[in-house]
Amino acid sequence: MTVTMFRIYCGLNEPNGDNSEAMCQQRGDVVIRLAGTIFQGFTSYSGTGCWKGETEPTAIVEVMCQESELAATKEAVYRFAGCYKDLANQESVMIIKSEVAGDFV
Repeated sequence: MTVTMFRIYCGLNEPNGDNSEAMCQQRGDVVIRLAGTIFQGFTSYSGTGCWKGETEPTAIVEVMCQESELAATKEAVYRFAGCYKDLANQESVMIIKSEVAGDFV
């Protein structure tokens, strides 16, 4: 079966803010709590991103859905990204959408 996967990249540095390891950890916790209020299920993991030549810790959230859930899931993904962007004072949040082979068992 083909499912749609959304991958959302949430930078954890704040422009002109406190970007200590502790603050970035707190922003990562915000990502998890926010995702938990919007999505029924998701996967999150940590990475390192680069924005305008500067590396930063990044929280990545993946959400998958079947075709019948696509419109509602897409709306939720964009709502999540917009909320996080505003909460964390981000210039942007990257969303990637892919069709992948997978099954919900």
